[in-house]
Amino acid sequence: MDGDVSLLDWLGLGSELPILIWLTSLLGCFTIAGIALQQSATAIRGEPLTWMAASIGALVVGAPLNTLAANVLAKVMPKFETTVVSRDDLLRRRGVILEGSARRGSPARAKVVDQHGQAHFVMVEPHDDMEIIPSGETALLVRREGQIFYAVPDWSTVLQPL
Repeated sequence: MDGDVSLLDWLGLGSELPILIWLTSLLGCFTIAGIALQQSATAIRGEPLTWMAASIGALVVGAPLNTLAANVLAKVMPKFETTVVSRDDLLRRRGVILEGSARRGSPARAKVVDQHGQAHFVMVEPHDDMEIIPSGETALLVRREGQIFYAVPDWSTVLQPL
């Protein structure tokens, strides 16, 4: 960053904190500041402040407290990143057959890892009608029809160099 501080940064919103958490924090800080202000006014003056004076005072004290609270919350909040991958992006990737043996007409469940390192579980049949891909074997996904992927096992002669 270039060191410029915006209004959103001052309010605690520039730190990627979800707005609902920021708003909850603001209401909590406003409430705590208001109660503390009214308790102090009652102890000093013998009576609480008017609602207008208490609201303004709670906002003046609560807003900076919320900035501190929001910055602390932003540091401890887990950061989640999500990615969207098309099923077609799994083509030309290798998958491991997890359960059963993949036969033509009888797909088996396979685990394929995408470019982001996320695992996807797909149904796989062998590309060649006569092949069977047993559990634990690795296969290259070569095409897809609907929800079924077709794969060539790594030990296939199609994948061997000439």
